[in-house]
Formats: sequence, structure tokens, C-alpha cells
Amino acid sequence: MKKNTKMIRVHILVSFLLVFSLQLLVTTSEAKDSWRNYKDPQSPIYTGNFSDRPTEQRATRNYKIVSYNLHFSKEIVKIGEYFSSLPELKDADVIFLQEVTGIPGDSQKHSAQYLAQKLKYNYVYAPAFIQPSNSLDFGVAVLSKFPIRSFQKIILPHRYFLSGTQRVALYAQLDDGGKLFDVVSTHLETLQFSYQRNDQAQSTIGPILNSTNPVFVAGDFNSAPFWQRWNLIRFMKHNHLTYFSRHYGLTTQTLMKLDLGFGRGVNVTHSGLLKIKTSDHYPVWFTVSL
Repeated sequence: MKKNTKMIRVHILVSFLLVFSLQLLVTTSEAKDSWRNYKDPQSPIYTGNFSDRPTEQRATRNYKIVSYNLHFSKEIVKIGEYFSSLPELKDADVIFLQEVTGIPGDSQKHSAQYLAQKLKYNYVYAPAFIQPSNSLDFGVAVLSKFPIRSFQKIILPHRYFLSGTQRVALYAQLDDGGKLFDVVSTHLETLQFSYQRNDQAQSTIGPILNSTNPVFVAGDFNSAPFWQRWNLIRFMKHNHLTYFSRHYGLTTQTLMKLDLGFGRGVNVTHSGLLKIKTSDHYPVWFTVSL
């Protein structure tokens, strides 16, 4: 009996020390690296208008939407070439980008601007933080062939427990010849509990919850393991957003399905992914009608 009581006390002490150590690690990391986070939702945000598409209303309401995690934009030149040539990516109407960074050696340009200029898109880019490894910005972007009427940077809750860095989502309202629709590009944190991922998803969809326009939300949801993806799908369904990624498979070279699309007031007729190796993720695409 005394031996069992002693073992229980040891387990309690070890558990307390583990929790205390983790909390100390989180606190220290947040204090050390919090300066790297762009905490102001108003700044910095970068925009540009390079689309060559006429702004009058089109006869068709079919859209090609692509979402792609650029993997720190390491292969940004090759990515631009693929978006110019591969039929699954070429002439997309809207592109959601994650892991958008500055370009090494060019302090005046980032990868969202590079692609927007090369491919003739309007864009908005919201960096989340300065990368500790190379001091380049890191964030999400929306590229659009249509005018971007408004946008909002969304700072997501729950910083990364190792570095204290934050994540952001980016809302944009697009205008296709008078027809408005709302989009959100997002990049949720890795290594989270389900409640934390749901909290980040809740913040992601905040700007579109009461919208009367068609809505499309896409990005890297870091929804692994698979039960977290199921939980996320249920959460989005509860908020009246339909899951549109069931017809394609694993979206990363590490055999996980992280890159997802959700919507309301839209119909997805086709979807898929393209296995190119310019990132650790594959671009996913959707054919959407309003």
C-alpha cells in the first residue's frame, strides 16, 4: 500500500513538472519571439493591381480557384512557370497562397507580388511574422483576376508553442462586374489540439459568417492527424460551410491531406490536385459556379 502511494506521488510530481516545463517553454518562446509577429491587423498589408482582365460583367459565372502552399516560396520562379503553362493552374480566376515570403536578395519584392506581376493578377498579401531563420516575412495572400474591393487581415489565436509565432488568415471581397463574392485564404498552425484548430477556424470564417454573398474558404488547414480533419469538417458544416475536398487525395509529399476548400452559395463541379514538386504541398484546384 505504501509502495502504491509513493508511486502515485511520483507520477503526480512528474506530471506537474512536465506541465510546468511546457508552460515555461511556451512563455519563454512567446517572450523571446513575440517581436517577430505583426500584431497590428491593419499593417503591414501589401496590395497591387496588375490584372489585364476587363472589368465588365461576364456571361458565365464559372470560376477556377487554386490554393497552394508555396513552402517558403523556395521555388517561386518555377512555380510562376507552372502557373503560366500547366492547364490545371493556368488562367485561374482566384489563387489562394500560403507560406508567401520575401524573396532572398530582393528586399523590395515578395513572392505574392512576383506572381501577381508575372501572371497579371491583382493581389493582397498579409504577412504574419518575420521568419526566425532568415528574417523574411511569412504570410498568406489572395491573387484575383477581378478587382479586390475590400480586405481584412485576421490574426489567429494560439501561437506556436515552440517559437511563439502567430498565424493569420486573409479575407477579400472580389467584384466580377458587379457580382460580389467573398474569399478567405488561411494557414492554420501545426501541432494543435482540436479545440485550438477550431478556434483558429472560427477566426478564419469570422468575416464571412453573416455575408449574403457567395463564399469560398481555402488554404492549408494543417488538419492532421485525420481525425482532426473530420472534426474540422464537422465544425465548418455547423457553420453552414460545405466541404469540397472529398474527391481528391493526399495533398502533401508527406502523405497528409491538409489543403482543403469550403464554401457557401457556390457549387463545385470538379476538383483535384496536381502532383508537382515545387513545394512539399501540391496545389489543389476547384471549378466553381455561382
